[in-house]
Amino acid sequence: MALALAPGVRDGYQQYSRAEDRQPVTAGADGWVSFSGARIRLVEVVETTVPGYGNRPFTLPPGVRAWRATLAIELSGPEALLGCRPQLEDRDGRLFSADPAELFNARVPRTGCRPDDETQRSFEAVAYFVLPRSATPVALRITQASAMPRYAQFPIG
Repeated sequence: MALALAPGVRDGYQQYSRAEDRQPVTAGADGWVSFSGARIRLVEVVETTVPGYGNRPFTLPPGVRAWRATLAIELSGPEALLGCRPQLEDRDGRLFSADPAELFNARVPRTGCRPDDETQRSFEAVAYFVLPRSATPVALRITQASAMPRYAQFPIG
C-alpha cells in the first residue's frame, strides 16, 4: 500500500513546493538580479508622501506609512516578467503587496514590471506600498507565478 501512495505523495509535494516563493535569487556584485527573462536592480526604497489630486498629498489612514520602491529593469523579450508582483518584507517576515486598497484613490501609477511602450526594453518601474507605522522594510521581493518557487530578492539598507 505504501508503494501505491508514494507517487501521489511525491507529486503532491512537488506541486506544493512550486506554489510558494521558497528560493530567493539575489543580486550579484553589480547589484543586478537575473530573473524570469529580465535583469532587475533596486534603485531605492524610501518612505514617502503619496501624491493626491490638486497638488495636495494624499491622506493616508491613521497608523500607516507609505513607501516607494524604484526598480531599474532590462527585459530580454516581450514575455519577460509578465504578471510580476512586487512585495515589501518587514522584519517579522510579513509581506506587503504593491497597490494596496489604502491607495485606491491616490494619484499613483498602477504597479507593473512592464513598460507602457511595449517596444521599450530598459526602463524604471515604481511601486507604492503601505505598511503599519511600526513596520520597517528589510527586503523587496519580485515574484512571478511561472517562475515559482524562485523569486528575486533585494535586501534593503
